[in-house]
Parts: sequence; structure tokens; C-alpha cells
Amino acid sequence: WDKQILGLLRMALRRGIPAVMVGQGMGPIHDQVALSRMKSILPSVDLITLRGTRGGDELIEALGVASDRVMNTGDEAIELAYEARTETSGNGLGINLRVAPYAGVGDDLIGTIAPVLHDFARRHQAPMVPVPIALHQWAGDHETIRKIMAGYDDRSDGGASLGSPLEVIRNAGLCRIVVTGAYHAAVFALAQGIPVVCLAKSPYYVAKFLGLEDSFGGGCETIMLDDPDVSRKLATAMEHAWATADDVRTPLRQAAMRQIAASMSAYERIRDIVLHARRRA
Repeated sequence: WDKQILGLLRMALRRGIPAVMVGQGMGPIHDQVALSRMKSILPSVDLITLRGTRGGDELIEALGVASDRVMNTGDEAIELAYEARTETSGNGLGINLRVAPYAGVGDDLIGTIAPVLHDFARRHQAPMVPVPIALHQWAGDHETIRKIMAGYDDRSDGGASLGSPLEVIRNAGLCRIVVTGAYHAAVFALAQGIPVVCLAKSPYYVAKFLGLEDSFGGGCETIMLDDPDVSRKLATAMEHAWATADDVRTPLRQAAMRQIAASMSAYERIRDIVLHARRRA
């Protein structure tokens, strides 16, 4: 964890200022120095809301944070995506692959994934729809998506022209299923009731995507990119997601609604924490 974040929390707590952490993806963390700092500070934070990373509950408990100071609310972007949902089912194949050191994924995996996506899209006569999230120096989803689409749709800009999160969400809404190695592309789809096949390799992304499986249930499946049989397993998962898309639409939306309600409850609690601190002051 960033020393500046923990330092800011420590300063606020020492001055009696309420401290709240919202939408935290807790773990996995193996840096013993960071864990020691977290253990000395986080138990005093007034409230920590978790977005559902697999193993997050166990980590927060090991750090000594009392259970009454923790709430599981799901990701903060769920409400925005849910509100943008449409009643008509899309027919596109949404795609993203996070190529970045922290994802453990390089360009070499494009050659493994792209043929599977192309074959699927052609058989189902589905347009490939970009769902980019990161467009910065550390990860350029749009560039990766353009490379994946090469030979299927050479005119696409990979989603570089999408100017806001809402535009990306609407692109996800055009799809029947989404295949992604980027976490928020999965969130944007699942919250609208669209099934997702997640692509993970690093422990960081495995924990994030398995957390989405826990939060949304059926309609979200994670494929490990270091599996020697990844092409076959990806193709099978995509076929299953496509065939069951209508069946999982309502349950996924219900899961989104539960998480939105939990998030609203958390913000009500934050308001109470602030009001109590003002009265005490």
C-alpha cells in the first residue's frame, strides 16, 4: 500500500478527524512492511467498505480490523452501470485484455486469445465490441484490443474514441457476453445483467475476478491464462455464457441491486460518522 495513503490516514486519526476507506480491493498483499503499517493504522479507521476481492475478508480480519467497522458493498461503479442498462439484449462480443506487468500478461498472449475470439464471433455472427478501461502509459487497452481485432475488424480504433466511463458502459451494453482481462469491463457488464468470461494470470487479477464470481454468482467465470488448455477452456466458457445469457440476466441484475443497496447503506453510515464527529467537536 502507498505510504502516502497510510500516512494521510494516520495524520487524520491523530487529529480526531473521521477516516473512511471506500470501495477497497483488499489483497493479496505479501509485503511485510506494508502489512505492518496497515496493521498499525487500519484498525482505527472508522469504516472500510470492501468491493469483494477474494480473500479480502480474511486479510482485513488478520489486520485486526473489527468486523463492525467493515462492510461489503461491491464496486463503486456498479450503480452507474446498472442505471445505464437497457431492456433489449445485445448481440455483440465485448472484448478486452489487460496487457501490463501487474497483470502478468504480455503481447504474446494476444496470439493465443485472438483466434478463439475470431472463431467464436464468426460462428455467432457477432460484432466484436471494444470495452477499454485503461488508456495510459502503463496499460493501453485500446491498443491491445486493436491487435486482437486485427483480421476481423481492421477499422476499429479499439475504443480509443470513447470519451467517458458511461460511453464504455454503453458499449458493454451492446454485448450478449463480454470477455475481459480488465476488472471494470467485467463490472460494467455484470451490473447490466451481461455474463462475463474473465481472463486472469497474476494473483492480483485472480483475486479480483474470483471476488466478482462471489459477488455475482452464475454468469461470471474466470479462465486462468497460464492454463496449458486455455484456448479450449475459453471457447467452452464463451459458448456457455452465450447460451445462458438470457437465463442469468435477471439474477445478475438482482446481485447488482443488492450491492447498490449495501453501498447506499454504507454512505448513510458515513454521514452518521461525520455528524457524530461534528457533535463531539
